[in-house]
Amino acid sequence: MAFGGEVFVAVKPAVALVGALAFENEGQRLAPACRQWAVNEADLFAMEHALRLRESGRVERITCITAAPRELRDFLSLFLGMGADRAMRIVVAEDAGLDQVATGTLLGAAIRRMGGGLVLAGQRSDDGGSGIVPAATARAMGAAYLSNASIVELRDGQVEVERKLEAGNRQVWGASLPAVVAIEPGSIQPRYVSVAGLLLAQRRPVEEISIDADSFPGPAVTQRLALARVRPKKTVALAGGAAADRLKMMMSGGTSGKKEKRVLKGPPEQLAADVINLLRERQVLTRDGR
Repeated sequence: MAFGGEVFVAVKPAVALVGALAFENEGQRLAPACRQWAVNEADLFAMEHALRLRESGRVERITCITAAPRELRDFLSLFLGMGADRAMRIVVAEDAGLDQVATGTLLGAAIRRMGGGLVLAGQRSDDGGSGIVPAATARAMGAAYLSNASIVELRDGQVEVERKLEAGNRQVWGASLPAVVAIEPGSIQPRYVSVAGLLLAQRRPVEEISIDADSFPGPAVTQRLALARVRPKKTVALAGGAAADRLKMMMSGGTSGKKEKRVLKGPPEQLAADVINLLRERQVLTRDGR
């Protein structure tokens, strides 16, 4: 066996918005009424790559690891149902307010302490989408970082990945272990987990490990969340300029305010006259026809 160790799959719960947005704790986080926790779909691709490495005999054991509150246990059952050998959780308070760098540092410290040599993770999460956590995990481990991987191979203590480029071209990168590989979403088809398999997985234990989060450098804690600022629609004056430019601006919807729809009917000669009059009313044409 070229690499007979353990592969860690870093996973996380993703936040899905439901209903109207509301905030609490002086705007620092979303209110529970407008959010629900779901499986981060990007992690399923990383899990499938890990399963195929085990099936090929490259690794012996798959461990899913996350940093999440105790209440968020159910999402780990899906990865156990897919075939993970064990699931581990770094317990953090829901109101800890850790940013992506602090989260990756926690994961990297825990994996390094357990002697992990290979970590797979989703390239970016469904909610934040920053892609910082895998890089921060690699930094905390002192490991190589390979991103946007669509194919992962292990050979003689090295990991080799392929990246997809334009026009079907591929880019091949390699690094010695330890290494963190960020998997590109959509690079592989995750396997289906039956309802019976999911129910059985929910009975399996989730190991808890503790890391002193206070020992890490202070994270960039969320100060405030805010709704998008409403921008007034710009108004465009149609007077002046070339007739073609004014017509183009009018047809593109550049003017503000809703106007009553006007349907022109009648014989061709009458329609032509009505169109000319309409263009003059909108100041697209001047009275002399220019």
